[in-house]
Amino acid sequence: MKAASASSFAFETLDPPGTGVPPHVHPTQDEHIYVLEGVFTLYLDGEWTTAGPGDTVRMPKNLPHAYYNRSEAVTRALFWVSPAGRLAQLFDRLHDLADPAEVVRLSALHDVDFLPPGSVEGA
Repeated sequence: MKAASASSFAFETLDPPGTGVPPHVHPTQDEHIYVLEGVFTLYLDGEWTTAGPGDTVRMPKNLPHAYYNRSEAVTRALFWVSPAGRLAQLFDRLHDLADPAEVVRLSALHDVDFLPPGSVEGA
């Protein structure tokens, strides 16, 4: 975590090759990414794109989005959501959780809704 208040929650990620977050929606939050290192493959607004160092990406609330590190190198980025909502509490609950069904269930309770598997081609 980098910063937390009622108006925003910011966190830094270090994403090894082959990792990411599948398509999901934040119904109450805008999410942003500022890429520090590496390249993300992003699903946004029905299309696939990439973002690299220095790029800022805005993912508006209610818009399905996903991000993956499909490169051979680590990707590092600053993420933030506004308003903060319950994302920090969700991250606390998800730490070391390995059951995907439980991740989806807990996420829905914290205003993050995952799309069904297979609903986005390439995800």
